[in-house]
Amino acid sequence: MIKQPSCSPELNCIEKLWDMLRDSLCNRTWKDLDHLLEQATRWLKEFWQSPQRIQALLGQGWLLQQAND
Repeated sequence: MIKQPSCSPELNCIEKLWDMLRDSLCNRTWKDLDHLLEQATRWLKEFWQSPQRIQALLGQGWLLQQAND
């Protein structure tokens, strides 16, 4: 468990992930919900298969240092 400093939502990795996902899916039209889900799953699969992508969520600051300790 990593203790985060108080009042630091920028350190929440899941918020960064959802922001990146929204950026990749927004301003498009989708045939149906299944097609949108397929595209989101394809985008998320890159994170499951490539640990280097996870580092993009950690950044270069405090959270990366905590993960390496």
